[in-house]
Amino acid sequence: MDAREKLVRWLADSGKMRIEVAAELAISGPFLTQLAGGHRRPGLDVAVRIERLTGGAVRATDWSAA
Repeated sequence: MDAREKLVRWLADSGKMRIEVAAELAISGPFLTQLAGGHRRPGLDVAVRIERLTGGAVRATDWSAA
């Protein structure tokens, strides 16, 4: 499972709205949607924030393998 798939699964399982998650990550809602859709990849700083927010379900290193 790649980083995008892990993110999509975590978003669904979290029960949080994407805009809420985006705010917690300090990114825009459209950017989160682009990440989840596989259209963009995060920089290292955002990837680390995603890893922290997801409790490691989506690791920062997962994005480099994508």
